[in-house]
Amino acid sequence: MRQARSLGLHLDDIREVLDIRRGGTPPCDAVRDLLDARITEIDAAVNDLLALRQTLVDTRRAAEARPCVDVSTVCSIIEDA
Repeated sequence: MRQARSLGLHLDDIREVLDIRRGGTPPCDAVRDLLDARITEIDAAVNDLLALRQTLVDTRRAAEARPCVDVSTVCSIIEDA
């Protein structure tokens, strides 16, 4: 089942596939469903990372013109984000 881990399937998913197989049924339908679910998870993670990246880019651009003189905060760029 090393190949299943290399596809990013969770251990619970692999356990489910093995249980289905032990029951005498080919688990291919379940594997397709698990792969679809994993693709959805990865798409969501990629979208979250892209949104974070855009926030960082926007914050960095806005920070270019900000003076760093306010001694009451750690950094106004972070405080105002």
